[in-house]
Amino acid sequence: MKIFFILLWASPLIGIAQKTDFSGNWSLNTRKTDFKQAPDWIMPVAFEIKQKKDQLVIQTKAYDKGMVQHYYTEYLPFNGSASEVMTWDDNKRNVSLHWNPIDSSITLSIRVIKSDNPSGASYTETWSLGDDGKTLIIDRQASQADGYNIKAVYNKK
Repeated sequence: MKIFFILLWASPLIGIAQKTDFSGNWSLNTRKTDFKQAPDWIMPVAFEIKQKKDQLVIQTKAYDKGMVQHYYTEYLPFNGSASEVMTWDDNKRNVSLHWNPIDSSITLSIRVIKSDNPSGASYTETWSLGDDGKTLIIDRQASQADGYNIKAVYNKK
C-alpha cells in the first residue's frame, strides 16, 4: 500500500519535469555569466536544442583556447544512459542526462577525455529555465583539483 501512495505521489512530478521544454536557440550572455576564475572561452557560446519524446538533441557551438570555432551534436536519451561524441582535437565527451522532477531541471554528468590527458576532466551541469523560459541557466561544477564553478546564462533567440 505504501508503494502505491509513493507512486501516486511521484508520477505527477515526473510528468511535470518532462513537460519542461528546453528547445530553442540559445546564446551566451557574457554580461550575466559568472566565470569566476575560469576563462570565458570555457563555456559554449551557443546551443540549438531540440527536445524530442525520448531525448534532447543539442548542437553546440564553442571556441577553443585559440578562438577557433567548433560544432558538435549530442543525442542525450532521457533514460540516463550515456552518450558519447568526439569533439575537436580527438576529445571524447561522455554525457548522461537525468531529470529532476522536483524543480524541473536536468543534470548532465560529463566526462571529457583529451588525447593528451587520458585521465580526463569531470563535471556536472544543472540546467534550468528562468524568466518564463526565455533564459537557460547552466550551473557547472567541476570536480578536478583545479576545478572551477561557473554560472552561465543563455538568452533564447
